[in-house]
Amino acid sequence: MEFGIGGVMRQAIHYLDPVGDKPFHISFDVDAIEPVHCFGTGTKFRGGLRPIEANHIVRKVAHERKLVDLDIVEINQALEHE
Repeated sequence: MEFGIGGVMRQAIHYLDPVGDKPFHISFDVDAIEPVHCFGTGTKFRGGLRPIEANHIVRKVAHERKLVDLDIVEINQALEHE
């Protein structure tokens, strides 16, 4: 059994597409990112993903499967500091 985010991603991808022939759509909610890295969310989640982990998730799906669409959602520009 493989642990860490890479192992979890491999298991999730295989669960969703065991044959490897389906297109993938990712809807990425910024609420999942650690609040110190992402100010533009009204629902802050302490202990969330670091930017490098969020990047890894998207890259892993894009590398292993056919990524056809990517949404980044729930960004509130009024909450952005910079």
